[in-house]
Amino acid sequence: YATSSSPVSIGGYLEADYKYIGEDGLTDGHSFRIPRVTLFITSSISSRIKFMSEFEFEEGGEEIAIEFAAMDVNFHPLLNLRGGVVVNPIGAFNQNHDGPKWEFVDRPIAMTQMLPATWSNVGFGLYGKMYQQDWAFGYEAYLTNGFDNSITTNTENRTFLPASKNNDEPRRLDVFAVDFNTELPFSETYIVGEWAWVFVDVPNTFTQQYGEKQSGGFLDIVQPVIDKSMFGFDDAVFNVALRLESVDWNVGTFNETGGNIGDEIWAVVPGISFRPTYQTVFRLNYRYQEQTDILGNAPAKTSGIEIGFATYF
Repeated sequence: YATSSSPVSIGGYLEADYKYIGEDGLTDGHSFRIPRVTLFITSSISSRIKFMSEFEFEEGGEEIAIEFAAMDVNFHPLLNLRGGVVVNPIGAFNQNHDGPKWEFVDRPIAMTQMLPATWSNVGFGLYGKMYQQDWAFGYEAYLTNGFDNSITTNTENRTFLPASKNNDEPRRLDVFAVDFNTELPFSETYIVGEWAWVFVDVPNTFTQQYGEKQSGGFLDIVQPVIDKSMFGFDDAVFNVALRLESVDWNVGTFNETGGNIGDEIWAVVPGISFRPTYQTVFRLNYRYQEQTDILGNAPAKTSGIEIGFATYF
């Protein structure tokens, strides 16, 4: 939304859901949530200077975060300066996490718990993008605040990157991510996935429950089955979808026995979705998940339904 007398535009998105989830036959019952309301505020200061921001209100306003707040200065399509609170360009999901874009109620486990969700930091850098026929070239390079000892000193009792959003003593961390997406021309099947590897400088004095290596990712397959005018909406679409995801929190073997270190999780999430418009989605998912402890004991099994919607405004 933009007024005729002001260069400021305001928008955002809302997510709401219902869950009935059980673990090994036990459940906490029915759960209704508004996990997030996100507000976008942007302004064109001049033709080459723009301000953009994203504020997230989580769990009904219990937590408020500045996800993004930066000024962009354009010198050339391949040379733009950005400074402020910037989104770290590690993984496509982190930069493309808006709820209405996805067919699933939950965000991928690997991209929210192995990597920090909405991973942003204060810093500055350069970015650019240029198209040449069917090819595109782009880059982003930023210097930002880093990670700290809370990666291994946290209540999770494992190597856990999301705990380090507040910086203290620096800790070396390397992350690599591979992303893939395509649409099959003969069926309009949309496939998108991401896999990431994490390498952390864990102190030698720490036990093996704190992993130096982690890996995980997801694969979404979305198939439109009905695409036509219905229920008064001109461009409505029904989809069937499937998400496959897994995380290995501690890649490696025990020093003493050579046996595999557990601490792994995987999930299968089939679902259906209805999009009355591209900017609004209603979602019904079934989640089946197994999680193994560090010793590789029999996994904890989780299953249940998730119903929700997400919409831009």
